[in-house]
Amino acid sequence: IELKKMKESDSVDHQKLVQFLRDCSCENISKLITIVKSSLQAKTPENCILMARLLQSFSELCPNLQLCFSGHLLMEPSFLRDPTKNTDGDEEWKRVSDLFIEESTAFWQLWLTAFVEQWKPLDSKVDLFFILKDFPSWETVVITEKDENEETVESEIFVPLGISTSIQNWIFSIVSNLNRIIPHTLPKSIHLQIVSHLTTQLLEHYEKLSKSEFANENQKAAWQFLFDLKVLSLLFVGRENKLMNEKY
Repeated sequence: IELKKMKESDSVDHQKLVQFLRDCSCENISKLITIVKSSLQAKTPENCILMARLLQSFSELCPNLQLCFSGHLLMEPSFLRDPTKNTDGDEEWKRVSDLFIEESTAFWQLWLTAFVEQWKPLDSKVDLFFILKDFPSWETVVITEKDENEETVESEIFVPLGISTSIQNWIFSIVSNLNRIIPHTLPKSIHLQIVSHLTTQLLEHYEKLSKSEFANENQKAAWQFLFDLKVLSLLFVGRENKLMNEKY
């Protein structure tokens, strides 16, 4: 308040005040991160989420903290404005923001490990009973074409109406658990890792099915699994991921 009342201030004083704010902010940010990381709280999924969001919130919800680094604590032209007009304050703030994001992501990683461990294993045993309980309804598609004699010939093929029921339930279970923590608040990198874990486990599941003697001898099973893979690759595997697309 006293500083605000000053109508004029020497540029050297400006620089010293700005540097003082930056030094204090850096020191206390370091202390805060140390306290959070060394917390005696158990690293449960809930606590990891709390710590991750806490660290992420400082750079997003504390505008005055950013102003301490930028040298523009108030908007008045003559008050605490860095007279050199350089960008070192913005660069310093970016470094601090990146640090918050890095430490927040580390807690998200701890949560992700626990989250993936909770996924139920996929059963790769295939038999007639499996087909009865796991395969959804099939649709009859009629194809009309002409033969060599220009006579109309109709052919019927059966097409699955959806992916295997067990896979649908498995994915639904994962998404339901994910929705409980407000997934749109997750960093993009964590989102991508979740999808990567999901596609990897699905691929391993279908690789086991492809080696099943029953699946190789049963046309309906093979057709269903092929359809599953086509749909799952469209849902979860990006076009840029050529390696995973080739595997699928």
